[in-house]
Amino acid sequence: KTQEFVRTYLKVFVPGVGYVISSTVVYFGTFLLLSSALAISGRGYADVVAAASVFEPLQSFLKDHIDSTWGTIGISLVGLELLSPVILAVTLALTPKTMDALQSKLNELGWGEEDLDSRVDELLGRT
Repeated sequence: KTQEFVRTYLKVFVPGVGYVISSTVVYFGTFLLLSSALAISGRGYADVVAAASVFEPLQSFLKDHIDSTWGTIGISLVGLELLSPVILAVTLALTPKTMDALQSKLNELGWGEEDLDSRVDELLGRT
C-alpha cells in the first residue's frame, strides 16, 4: 500500500508542481515585462491622471493619494488580467516541458519511479 501511495503521489506531484512553476514564471515574467514597458515608455499613471481631468475630484484623489509607482503597478496588474487568456495558454504550453525537467531532476536525485522500491524500503526500514 505504501508503494502504491508513493507512486500515486509522484504521478500527481510532478504535474502539479510543473504547472505551478510554469504559471508563476509566466505570470511574473509578464508582470515585469508590462511594468518595464510602462517605466521605459513613460506612459501609464500620468496618462490615467491626465484622462481623469474630466472629473476633477477623481484627478485630485489620484494626485494626492496614489504614488506614481503604485499607479504603474496597478496598471500592470490590470494588464495581467486582460492578458490572462494568453498567460494561461502559454502556461499550458510550457507545463509539459517543465514536468519533463522536474521528472529528470527527480530521477537524477534518486526520487524517480525507478528508484521508488528502494526508497520505500529505506523509509519503511527506518520506522
